[in-house]
Amino acid sequence: MQQFKENKKRGRLFIVYSDCLPEDLKNMDESVVEFFESGIVVQLKSPKG
Repeated sequence: MQQFKENKKRGRLFIVYSDCLPEDLKNMDESVVEFFESGIVVQLKSPKG
């Protein structure tokens, strides 16, 4: 399974995938913010209300 870390910043949720390929991110609805050697940082769209 892919390990991930959740961090809340300014109401936005950032997930760092320790083992995830950019190809998998294409299928995801999340937007890629930056790529790190340890993992990938993605920004999730948090629903309002």
